[in-house]
Amino acid sequence: MAAPNACYDSEQRYPPPKCHSQTRVQMIDELIRWVVAKSKTTPVFWLHGTAGIGKSAIAQHIAERYGAVGVLAAAFFFSRSDPTRDSLERFVATISYQFCKNKSPLYETLRLKIIDAISSDPNIFGMPYENQLERLILEPCLGVETALQGLRDLPNLLVVDGLDECVDPSQQERALGILRTLLEARSLPKWIILICSRPEPQIRDTFAQAFKGVLRSFDMTKLEGLNRDIATYLVDGFSRIRGKYQRVLGIQGAMWPEQHIIDELVRRADKQIIFAVTVINYVDTRDEPPQDRLETVRRIFIGANTDSPYSALDTLYYQIMSTCYNWERVQSILRLLVTPHVTFCDYDPQYYDSLDWRSPAMIAQLLNLNETQVRASLDRLHSVLKVPDLDDFLEDEYDKGVYIAHATFTEFLVDPERSARFHTPRMSESEYCDLFVTFVLRTLSNFAQYYPPYHSTSFAAALSVWAQKLKSVNNYVLQHHILEGWKLCNKVTAPASSDLVDALSTFDPHPLMALMQSWGPDLGIDGCGCLRELLRDVVRWAESQQLRSLQCLTVRLEAFLSVKELWLAFPPDTKGSLVFHHSFETEALFWCGVEGMSHVLREIFPVIPKDARSPEPMVLSLSSSSSTMIVPENWIVVRLTKESAELCSSLPICLEEGYLMLAHDIRNNTRETVLLGWIEESDLIHLKELVKERLKTVVVGTDLRLSGMFGGV
Repeated sequence: MAAPNACYDSEQRYPPPKCHSQTRVQMIDELIRWVVAKSKTTPVFWLHGTAGIGKSAIAQHIAERYGAVGVLAAAFFFSRSDPTRDSLERFVATISYQFCKNKSPLYETLRLKIIDAISSDPNIFGMPYENQLERLILEPCLGVETALQGLRDLPNLLVVDGLDECVDPSQQERALGILRTLLEARSLPKWIILICSRPEPQIRDTFAQAFKGVLRSFDMTKLEGLNRDIATYLVDGFSRIRGKYQRVLGIQGAMWPEQHIIDELVRRADKQIIFAVTVINYVDTRDEPPQDRLETVRRIFIGANTDSPYSALDTLYYQIMSTCYNWERVQSILRLLVTPHVTFCDYDPQYYDSLDWRSPAMIAQLLNLNETQVRASLDRLHSVLKVPDLDDFLEDEYDKGVYIAHATFTEFLVDPERSARFHTPRMSESEYCDLFVTFVLRTLSNFAQYYPPYHSTSFAAALSVWAQKLKSVNNYVLQHHILEGWKLCNKVTAPASSDLVDALSTFDPHPLMALMQSWGPDLGIDGCGCLRELLRDVVRWAESQQLRSLQCLTVRLEAFLSVKELWLAFPPDTKGSLVFHHSFETEALFWCGVEGMSHVLREIFPVIPKDARSPEPMVLSLSSSSSTMIVPENWIVVRLTKESAELCSSLPICLEEGYLMLAHDIRNNTRETVLLGWIEESDLIHLKELVKERLKTVVVGTDLRLSGMFGGV
């Protein structure tokens, strides 16, 4: 549950905000003296200031400087634009994770203790954050003093940046409470903590109440030389642009821009370094000559409103937005960027974190665009967005996201008074879930059109495409979301969008069940157990919408859910033992939601592998109500019934001895379980007949050991 994106050396944050070598010198020197001081009465340093003044750049500088020399123990950079680091959910885990990294001097001492804590309680990341602190940091640190006798210089610096970007104010207070508890711990190391944030009321009040006597604070707006630093940054930035576009600038290049223009921009910046950064990024483009871009920046301030504390920055943002083509499309993308992704189910973070829901490829899928359209729409926003290069997607197109470069741009977009016609409101939960379910349905529809049983005249060709499509979702996260994404229907409380209604109107459950079969026990066969309940939830939701356009969907799903028999079709080269096992399991899970007789089957037929998985990649679900579904004659087709499922799942035998005896009765045509009162004789007879009947279906000459049972079949 760690958030690697929150670390100071994270690839996702690259390039991180950095201090120019000749700026913030006074502030950095002050922090260096605080870090290296041998005795401290104030082990907590709160660096605060207005938005865009450069707090994160200083935090990054300190983290890098002391990470390189073994003084930094951990860092956490909050960001409201990244759902993995916009809350406390991963805060403690990320700090302890950094103790376990190979380069950490605490690695050898704390790693095994932290791993033991996680292994002993896999639910540890579901505990309150304060309990996580106790188990993952405080308890492992108790033994540090003994283990590191003679070592005096332990890494003890924690850097926490952007605390105000933890979106829940109450969690900001809890974060400070956690850090206060850490500070009071009677163990090594003796922590020192640098915290950078805006001076929000709840943060200021918590510091005043809980950190008396241990806190040192500094208001960056009172830092001497802020305007000088901004001028230095601008001069250096324009120098770089002159070198880059020397041919375009022509004869005026050596003197461009004149000093009075630099002075004018410094005044406009009003101590906000982010203004200077955005100006340089905006001018640095090949779309127009840089001198024309700079002149545009200067012109936009003539007659601009100066009432807002962000007036100059807002005016600049407004100008940047006005250069965008196809605003409707750009706005839809920006609305995604300012809306956190909804986490709606349990997941394995190892897989979940490999997928970025704001990557260009994923944005394209969510909005039903292609990736080229997404990139083209964002092309003129390079000065305010971080868009990954195409070269970054050689391995995985879903793992690098588009991010807003600075929180002030998000605040500009979501505030209608500041952004006016470029107002970009966050999506409501209902609206976002509507969008997400539509995406899931489009993904399924893409599979359904190649569902082989619907292509009787070109079955082989459809089968080949189907196999390729299955490989394209050979990803835990996508599989999990296709299945679990249905739960979001219930969160669509507003009337369903026309896109969602259209997607639902063509939904076919048969390809979905077939798709799930290919995923194996983890998400496939076992997924059939919850498929019925998920689809029932969809029916209830569709009825609550009271839309005539959804009536066909409810009728179709009700028909699917009420079937009393299904057929599974397996490729002809599938092992008979695997077909046999898979059929029983799917039958019990689909109708009854339980595993059925897996233990009994393995005792009856030892040739079934202990780790039997569904045949991959082709297992096709066939319904008796779908006469249009056809498979080749040489395929193995097994009939499943609700009656058999209920029989197999209702057996009262639960002890291992009972399973062994039931398997013996079926295999040897005896009735010991009946004599012991464990099963009704009629049920045992039915069970024996079912096993024999299914055995006849699956024995196709490949599993000769099966055909010899019961004296031949």
